[in-house]
Amino acid sequence: MLAPGDGLFYRGVNLRHGRMQPNPNRWSAHLFLFWVDAEGEFKDLAFDRMTFNESVDFPPPR
Repeated sequence: MLAPGDGLFYRGVNLRHGRMQPNPNRWSAHLFLFWVDAEGEFKDLAFDRMTFNESVDFPPPR
């Protein structure tokens, strides 16, 4: 179990992950980092670019 302020790195494509129960907090912040292994299966996708048709703007938590 993680405590407030803890961090965790894992390979999401190799591990089943998610919350076992709903988030008990009023809000939470998440940081997602994505990388490509220079010698891995997806090395040809390094520095690829995605285009988005619209921006998403979420209101700050109350």
